[in-house]
Amino acid sequence: MEENIVFPVVDETGRELKAEVIDMFSVEEYPDNDYLMYSFDNSSGDDVQVNISRAVVNEDGGLDLIGIEDETEWAAVNNAIDSMIENLGEA
Repeated sequence: MEENIVFPVVDETGRELKAEVIDMFSVEEYPDNDYLMYSFDNSSGDDVQVNISRAVVNEDGGLDLIGIEDETEWAAVNNAIDSMIENLGEA
């Protein structure tokens, strides 16, 4: 069984949360960017909120998660996710 990758994320209030990696992917329209799909510990229920951020390697070698604010970039990311879901159905 593959072990899930969990990493700490510090939110805007300084609180440290544990995030679990779901997938890391790229988008054809933005070849210089990598995107991280992740969720936060949700042991209190069945619903899992999935987050997607642009992942940028910082000068310490860690990842900075950058929010996607551009609507065109969001559309490209959503199309890539839709394609991944379609490919899962075909497998």
